[in-house]
Amino acid sequence: TLGVDDILRPGRNFGALNSTTFGTNGTGFMNMIAAAARVSPNVAFAGAFGFRNSHLYKNGAGVIVPFAGEQELTSGLFKLDLAPTEHSTLKFGYVKYDNLFSANSYLQNLQADTFTIKYAYKPANDLIDFKFNVNANNVDMRYLRGLNAFATASNRRIKDRGLGFDTSNVSRFLLGDIHVRSQTGVEYFADQFVTTNGGVNPTADSSVLGIFNQTTFTRGMFDLTAGLRYDHYNIQGAGEVLVPGPFLPAGPFN
Repeated sequence: TLGVDDILRPGRNFGALNSTTFGTNGTGFMNMIAAAARVSPNVAFAGAFGFRNSHLYKNGAGVIVPFAGEQELTSGLFKLDLAPTEHSTLKFGYVKYDNLFSANSYLQNLQADTFTIKYAYKPANDLIDFKFNVNANNVDMRYLRGLNAFATASNRRIKDRGLGFDTSNVSRFLLGDIHVRSQTGVEYFADQFVTTNGGVNPTADSSVLGIFNQTTFTRGMFDLTAGLRYDHYNIQGAGEVLVPGPFLPAGPFN
C-alpha cells in the first residue's frame, strides 16, 4: 500500500498525487487520490482514497461474458509515521476495502478493515536490527443473491476476525574473513471464522505459529545459507452440507 515516502518528493513536506484511468471493454473508470504531510522531522501522515467501476466484458469472440468482471470498488487508507528516537520508528496504518461484485454465480459484497502497527529499532550496532509488527483484520463477506438457478446459497455470510504478529532481529558480524548475516524470528497468526447459512463454509478457528532462523555466510562471490524453521498449525471447525454433491454428502461435519 501507499506510504508517506511514496507520495512526498525528496526534501518536500507536503505533497499529493492523483491517478485517473478509463478503459473500454468493461474496464471502466478508476481513480485514486492521495496526500501526505511531514509536520516535523519525527511526525508524518498520509491518506488516500480509490474508486473503481468495472462492467461486463466481451471475450475474443465478441460475446459478453455473463456474471464476471462487474464490480464497484471503493478503498481508502490512513498512515501515521512517528520517529520516537533517532534509531527507532513507529508506524500506524489503517486500510478500508469495500467491493460489490459478481463472481461464482453470486452478487457479493466484501468489506474489510485492516489495522497495522510496525515498530523498528536499529541502533549503531550491527548485532541489532529489530522489528515487531502487529496486524488485525475484520472481514465480512455476503452472498447477496444468486445469478442463476444453481446458486442456492443466497444470504450466506462469512465473518473473519484475524489477529497476528511477527518479530525478528538481524545480526551481522564477521567470522574471520567470512561475513555472517543471521535472522531469527517468530510469527503467529490466528483467525476466527463465523458463518451464517455457511453450508460448506464452516464456522472455524485456525492458527499458525512459526519460529525460524536463517543464516547466510558470505566469502567473496560465494554464499552459503542455512535455515531452520518450526511450524505449528491448528484448525477446528464444523458445518453442514444442505444439498448433497458428488463429493460431499448432506449432513453435519467436523
